[in-house]
Amino acid sequence: MTVDMDFVEEADETPETFESDTDVCEYPGCTNPKAEYAGRGRRPRFCDEHKGAKAASKASTSKRVGAPTKEAKQAATVLSQYNGMIAALLMIPNPWLHLPATASAIAAADEGFEEQAARALSTDPKLCRLINKSGSTSGIVGLLMAYGMLGAAVAPVAITEVREKNGNRAAR
Repeated sequence: MTVDMDFVEEADETPETFESDTDVCEYPGCTNPKAEYAGRGRRPRFCDEHKGAKAASKASTSKRVGAPTKEAKQAATVLSQYNGMIAALLMIPNPWLHLPATASAIAAADEGFEEQAARALSTDPKLCRLINKSGSTSGIVGLLMAYGMLGAAVAPVAITEVREKNGNRAAR
């Protein structure tokens, strides 16, 4: 018996059949087929809709952003000290970086910066630890800069006083 191919109707879609229950998504209550296997790595356990859903359900407990933590406040203080160091460098009279107006603007803007930075940093504890770690190593630099600024403020007065004393000695 021969079948005339002109009269055979082709199905629009092939029905979804699974070889076993192992081809069905493992998400509870889902009957969708698993995501397509690309041939590398582990075979997928979930359908396209639910892949990553297990990790997402664990991560759904997001941290509330409330009052800054102690670590975030410390990191914000370190950043505020960095701002002070930059302003101090800009105040030192030299031909390249003597920008006193910019230094004053940084100092004025730094007033509310520390609180805002602490709130922002409270969402990222790893970043807080990184900033606090760098703050401990930059403490020596900050101390040297503080002494440098002290010297820069005192030097003109000391020079003037020494010149006056030398002038008084020469007049005798």
